[in-house]
Amino acid sequence: QTGEDTGAEADNEKSEAEGETTEGDSTWMAEEEEQEPTAQEEESNTTNNNNNNNKINSSNNEELNDDTNKEVVVGVDQQQRQQLQELPEEIRAEQLSRNTLYFGEEGMKDICGASVLIVGLGGVGSHTAHMLARAGVGYLRLIDFDQVTVSSLNRHACATLEDVGIPKVVAMSNFLKKVCPDPTYMQIDARVQMYTGDLTKDGTIMDLPPNNNNNGSKKWDFVVDAIDD
Repeated sequence: QTGEDTGAEADNEKSEAEGETTEGDSTWMAEEEEQEPTAQEEESNTTNNNNNNNKINSSNNEELNDDTNKEVVVGVDQQQRQQLQELPEEIRAEQLSRNTLYFGEEGMKDICGASVLIVGLGGVGSHTAHMLARAGVGYLRLIDFDQVTVSSLNRHACATLEDVGIPKVVAMSNFLKKVCPDPTYMQIDARVQMYTGDLTKDGTIMDLPPNNNNNGSKKWDFVVDAIDD
């Protein structure tokens, strides 16, 4: 009986060992299956990763667009500039500050009150008008009958490809108004007309300017002949 019990116990131990081995093998296989996801799981994981990346990129793009679309307005309010065309006095003073250092306060009063007539807005006249406007001259009458051409872009002071086909005085006037849009500081009298020297044909293009700001008199301080021939 003792031998039978011993044999039975040995068989039980063998069965338990085999059971443990089987259970261990099953656990190992389960771990292997968990480490190797199916194709469907891989596709799902890829989709989730892509969605997460898209969200990150979208967020970054929104931040970039926010920074890009921020308008930085220095000194002059955008709405004021577009609607009222008023230039604050302190901004105008800053524009002409270097001129004032050279000419002095009294000299700048004379320049800002000056009236200049420029006939011809080509390579010479356009640069003349440009620099006089930036210097602070208060009244400019621009006279030219011609239009901006592609061949004139190499010498005109401000015209671009967008101005080709429009009158030179209009292109000049549009540009100068971007420098000083306030007519209380600078008036631009642009006339698309040919100067002939014949009073019966020229009409009022040579008429005296409005009252000067400095002394109230009507006179031309300078007349610039920038005609080609």
